[in-house]
Formats: sequence, structure tokens, C-alpha cells
Amino acid sequence: FLHWKADSLVSKYNCVVLIADLLSDRNGRAWDDDRSWYNHIRDELLEINEVGGNAVRTRLQRRIKAAVDALQNIDGVRVNRMAGFGWCLGGQSVLELSRMKIDGMSSLISFHGVFDGVRQSSSNTIEEGTSSYLP
Repeated sequence: FLHWKADSLVSKYNCVVLIADLLSDRNGRAWDDDRSWYNHIRDELLEINEVGGNAVRTRLQRRIKAAVDALQNIDGVRVNRMAGFGWCLGGQSVLELSRMKIDGMSSLISFHGVFDGVRQSSSNTIEEGTSSYLP
């Protein structure tokens, strides 16, 4: 589906599309009936860390940033007119990308992405809500 969607966007809009594998799943194990590998990797990716008094999904944000950096380094990409979209875990990653406030991101679309952001409470404990970006 992702390759089909990327091809259709390139054909229609003459744009550059990067499909980012945030799970590092070269073998397609995320699609297995046995969800244990996927669940383990997803849980690691969504782990919440405290950084400078802020609750941050360090691994997820680093992988997102690496994907954005890769996109920005492709010839022909207008770095001031980038967009991101995703489904499921990709949709949740797009929500995380919106929190990161990366220059040049003009549109972000999440299709049934899970919003379970994190926030910093007054007691300095990590709670559900919103948070900050790991620079």
C-alpha cells in the first residue's frame, strides 16, 4: 500500500516521497500473525524518557529526525515545503512530528494515529498529555 500511495503522489503532484521504516523491519515481521516482535519494538519506540525536565519519546523522535534529515538531503526537495502523513503507528509518528516543530513542515496528516502524548506535571513526574521536542 505504501509504495502504491507514494507512486500515486509522485505521479499526480511531481513530488519527492520518502517512506520511513521507523521499526527497522526489513523482513516484514510487523505483519506476522504473531505480534510479539512488533509489540516489543513498538513499545521500545514509544518509551517515554525524561530529558531536561520534559517527557520525550527519545527513540521515536530520533528516528523521525533521521527520516526528515534524509528527506532534506535529497536533490530537488524544497525543504521549506515538506509534509508528512501516516497510518496507525505512522499516524502516531506524524502526531509526534507535529510536537517537534521542525522548520519546513507545512502539512501533517494522521490517519487513525493514536494520540497518547506525554506531558510534564508540576510534580516532575511523567503523565499522559503533551510534551516537548528532544533537540
